[in-house]
Amino acid sequence: MKKITKNKSANFYLNAAAKFGIQYKILNEKKGRARIFDEKRTLNIKTNALLGINPRVGAKRSKNKVKTSSLLREENIPVPVFKAFRSFEKAVNYAQNELANERLIVVKPTNSSLSAGITVNPSSKKQIKKAIKEAFGKNSTIMIERYISGKHFRITIFDNEIIAITERMASNVTGNGKNTLLDLIKRKNTMRKKMNLPSILLRLKDMDYLKNQKIDLEKIYPKGVNVILQLGCDLDIGGERVKVDIKSVPQINLDLFICAVKKLGLRFGGIDYITPDITTPYTQITTAINEINSAPDSGVHYRDTHPGNNYAAERIVNKIFSKKIKISENLAIKTFSKPESQQIISSL
Repeated sequence: MKKITKNKSANFYLNAAAKFGIQYKILNEKKGRARIFDEKRTLNIKTNALLGINPRVGAKRSKNKVKTSSLLREENIPVPVFKAFRSFEKAVNYAQNELANERLIVVKPTNSSLSAGITVNPSSKKQIKKAIKEAFGKNSTIMIERYISGKHFRITIFDNEIIAITERMASNVTGNGKNTLLDLIKRKNTMRKKMNLPSILLRLKDMDYLKNQKIDLEKIYPKGVNVILQLGCDLDIGGERVKVDIKSVPQINLDLFICAVKKLGLRFGGIDYITPDITTPYTQITTAINEINSAPDSGVHYRDTHPGNNYAAERIVNKIFSKKIKISENLAIKTFSKPESQQIISSL
């Protein structure tokens, strides 16, 4: 992909525009601010590749995770059970009680902050306090959620259409019966470097996770044994991506995703969805929409299966500027019946 600005996210859209022969103007090369336009339409790319297509109210609403989960719950859209806290002591007590009742948790700030301040499955009082302290950071309110087991997916939606679905996997290596996990990580990082992908980065919280799971980096694991190295699945710390065929996803799930974005008043949104199997109707298993991003990065899909495929950004640009593609009319909010398997949401 051609480097047009210093912002990778902006470059996805600018390269898509160039492919379709659509004009663009760079307003700030360093920040990636630009304008894509023709005689009838304009797409503004703001700082950090934020597209100026979402209503301000919806964008602001989606940044608050408590408000987002509460609004989705009103429509019986599955979200993790959670409680919100402003008190460090109350948060610690609640987290310890959850663990005492053998419930795994996730600690996170309520504001939209990518993966910053998020800790998955702290399993001791020391780890809990550390996680809660990190989540509060510069935030006055944090959330503690029940952990939902399953695979992680990013679903990008624009004007009631599913643009792309990608599975986001945590960094991992597979034992070969000869090399230690550390050696396998080094080998994989060498391969990722050749593919221009970020290296696997084990942070302190990842080391805590490995310790909790009794995973020894100096150990040689049997051939074929896959070892998950992190609970987070961000690409910049070693995560992986696999493209999902939209046709393999049941219509009831696709309707759920579209409704969730619309409920927040967004035209453009990225859903973080957790499920054991995305090809199974959400009403039949325990699943959850973990978050909805009002400024989703199409780069999430750029690195899936075949690195270099810019199909997500191309679909968005084509949808906006193509005379052959009619932008969908707004759909009415659908009413969803609550899945029997879904836990009830609660908050302080």
